[in-house]
Amino acid sequence: MKKTAILAICIAAFIAVSTGCEESANWDSLLETSPPPQILQPSQALSPSTESHSHEIDYDAAFRAFAPDTVMIVAGDYTVTWDELFFHIRTNINGMLQTFGEIHDWTEIIYNGMTFAETVLDFAVDNALLYKAVEYGVDVTGAALSAEDLEYIREDFENALMQYGSEEAFMRAVWEMDGISSRELFDYLVSIGNLANATLRELYGEYGELLSDEDAAAFTMFDGYLMAKHILRLRPEEGEDTAITESEEILDLLDNYEGDDFESYFDELMQERTDDGDGLAMFPNGYLFQYGDMVPEFYDACVALEIGEYSGIVETSYGYHIIFRKPVDFDEIPAYNYSQYDFRTLRNITAYDMFDSAMYGWKESLTPEFTAEYNSIDFTRVFDLGGH
Repeated sequence: MKKTAILAICIAAFIAVSTGCEESANWDSLLETSPPPQILQPSQALSPSTESHSHEIDYDAAFRAFAPDTVMIVAGDYTVTWDELFFHIRTNINGMLQTFGEIHDWTEIIYNGMTFAETVLDFAVDNALLYKAVEYGVDVTGAALSAEDLEYIREDFENALMQYGSEEAFMRAVWEMDGISSRELFDYLVSIGNLANATLRELYGEYGELLSDEDAAAFTMFDGYLMAKHILRLRPEEGEDTAITESEEILDLLDNYEGDDFESYFDELMQERTDDGDGLAMFPNGYLFQYGDMVPEFYDACVALEIGEYSGIVETSYGYHIIFRKPVDFDEIPAYNYSQYDFRTLRNITAYDMFDSAMYGWKESLTPEFTAEYNSIDFTRVFDLGGH
């Protein structure tokens, strides 16, 4: 699957600690399938927020509806307590307020027959279970925080204390912004983000280096990745079109090559004769692309080639191409990523995608059971809108 710029950077390597995050629930995507929680590195979570989340809900009173350690959900061997669920609820209320400005009635239908309250709670439960899925993944893989992880967490927290002046001031800020009610809960949320990354490393390596070509190819087979080099002769904007004649000359040279290293010969002509200098500089080993990344004529011509074959002259809006199809190299950067200043290789991207898939599989294996306390939540009373 092709990723957007944000997802390419933030794909599920870290679970969100959402302090100051503006996209924690992705409410703009409500008409799509439920999105995953926003994913941030812990250093972002520790930064002071300049956003104001002022509204009429009395969160201190709301939190007192249950004792912090009250078990709300049991999922396999894992539990979600009220303080955890409250954090996820608060995170999603913040996201909703940033989208809608104000909420006048929790019982108003907004999405797929669901009310504001039901939607917030649904997202909160889903996010809480995803955190438990990370715990499950840690137990399955044996992943653990490294000494570097622990030092990173320690330095981040010390930097936060320097910005806020004291631990008391910092904890007051994360409570006011995101409903994190204790240092213990804060440490848990940060550890989950780092443990997710540690689990990814355990499975696939820091950058996906443990992922084999065979496994990567099997996972990406439906994504339609292709790889190709080309020699381009641009059509002149004015005057006689000599590019087609030049392309025919190049094609004739390729047709008459009798050596035993055709790709090197193609490279030699490409270096000498192509008009795609910028592409050659960025992708010296060829373009790695999917449907929609290249003009249709180029894509269609490449699909028609077997690996190791070259095309005739392919005309596009740019001019005339001779295309040489290569096997996909998972250590190359996909063309769409490079254009968006994301320089991760396909192996790295695939490892992240596979981890994302594994994590959601772990989540689906944790069938939640809701306690009597959870079922007793009167959302409109607990999160009273103060007359709105």
